[in-house]
Amino acid sequence: MKSLSREKADALIGETDRGSDLPPRLDSTVITSLFGEIGRRFAVNGSVIEAAKIRIVKTGQRLEIYQYEKPLLLHRKTYQKGLDRKRPERGQEYRSRKAHRANNTLRRLANGNFIERVVFVTLTFNNDQTFDISDISASNKRLRAFIKRLQLRFPELKYIAVLEFQQRGAVHYHLLCNLPYIEKEELSSIWSHGFVDIQYVQDTQKIGGYLAKYMAKNSTDPRFSEHRSYFTSKNLERPQTFYGFQALIMLDKSLQEKMSLAFQNEYYSRFNGKVNFGEYNLNYISPFDGKKKDK
Repeated sequence: MKSLSREKADALIGETDRGSDLPPRLDSTVITSLFGEIGRRFAVNGSVIEAAKIRIVKTGQRLEIYQYEKPLLLHRKTYQKGLDRKRPERGQEYRSRKAHRANNTLRRLANGNFIERVVFVTLTFNNDQTFDISDISASNKRLRAFIKRLQLRFPELKYIAVLEFQQRGAVHYHLLCNLPYIEKEELSSIWSHGFVDIQYVQDTQKIGGYLAKYMAKNSTDPRFSEHRSYFTSKNLERPQTFYGFQALIMLDKSLQEKMSLAFQNEYYSRFNGKVNFGEYNLNYISPFDGKKKDK
């Protein structure tokens, strides 16, 4: 498939003020349908290029709404893999964007799946272990065994586990989960490798950002270059992304429910101009209202 240049795409959608000196965008391929004023579709060299000014990311009961001054371009081939080996600066850009995407994914999974009865657990290795507690692979083996033992007791367990290194060089884990009440001594026995801390989260509105701060530290740590820095259970609701017409359908359905604003912002993108962003909870009532969440 022949790629479409930024200049040709801009000319097709009438956006001639972007400038031709910008580097190519690193969009992933998506599939959507666009009609009318909310998006445009173009057939170019046997491929379909689409433009959308609205994007919605839905994870569980959390909704993120992005509105762009200049449209996103979808289904566009933007680079050749071989070029990165000759351009080290582009390799760094890709690593940075990869870390940013991982951070966003973690934040969305946390915010979209952990709303009620949220528990934050810290697991630490003591110095009496028979393996190298600074070795990620060896440490992860113990974490997986712990998770299996925990799931035998609590089959509905949902979790996100983030790795971090202590100052002494040992691996430890931050675990966000829906664990029912359990005595600290019992959980410590299940872990059986050292210190355990349990905190029951009262305000879950910013739990994703709190967990993502550990990811930000890991993104520049060379020890994670060949290892994942977080794990999740398979039963989490995953983010769904909608563009253009499909996004408006999703928004229309969501407006029929109670939407509580969690966060909003406005920022500038060199590719898309002004971007209005809002993050909402569906069917959510603040615990400060003294009411229960709608069922």
